Amino acid sequence: MTGRILTVFGDKSFPKHGRGVSSKKRIRATAKISRFLKDIAPDLVYVIPKERTEIMVAAVCREMKIPFIVIVPYPGFADGNVQEERHMIHKLVHSSKTCISVNSTAPENKKEKLEIWEEAVKYGVQVSDAVAFVHAEGNSKFEEFKEETSSYEPDHYWVEVIYDT
Repeated sequence: MTGRILTVFGDKSFPKHGRGVSSKKRIRATAKISRFLKDIAPDLVYVIPKERTEIMVAAVCREMKIPFIVIVPYPGFADGNVQEERHMIHKLVHSSKTCISVNSTAPENKKEKLEIWEEAVKYGVQVSDAVAFVHAEGNSKFEEFKEETSSYEPDHYWVEVIYDT
């Protein structure tokens, strides 16, 4: 995929920092994401750091020196994340090529929040050549996500990456 732009979405099941089995799972999952990015060699990656998986993808991009752009749907988007994730998002925003805010004001209600989220997803899909959905085995919403978003760019290349197999 050399010379192409990739947008990555993912699930919230990425293994947390921990000890023992959790730590080993996290190392294996991170290695799988690294191999995937190395194999497709994107020139640029877009990511909306909503869940642990997208946060880790951006962190791997940073470590691999792959330029990445953070898409933030609205101010305060990460406020619902735990402190460790908010800190990581803050670091990623500062190490990204740029940060794009889709909406300049925070949503006033759940409906508006969902509309802005959908706008951010649509933007991420439209600016890329390919979309990857990274998730844990047995936790796939890939087909559902692809069906919901493929109308944004019907000729896209769609990739499913299962990080814990």
